[in-house]
Amino acid sequence: MSALFRVRVSSFLAGVGVTSLAYMVTLKQDIEHSYGLVMDAMREENTKLSERVLLLESLSSTAGAETKGSGSNV
Repeated sequence: MSALFRVRVSSFLAGVGVTSLAYMVTLKQDIEHSYGLVMDAMREENTKLSERVLLLESLSSTAGAETKGSGSNV
């Protein structure tokens, strides 16, 4: 193997390594950003769901109070 060929191969491999590292950093940042978006959407949906549950619980408690107060004897 000639020395020139070894220099070219080692330069190529060093370039591949640096490029791979750069793309891994970019991919990591993209994944973290996407994770943040998904978590924000989940928090928003969880808040909406909690509000709906509270509304249903309040409606069921008022309906239960009306049923108990009607005075029906079984």
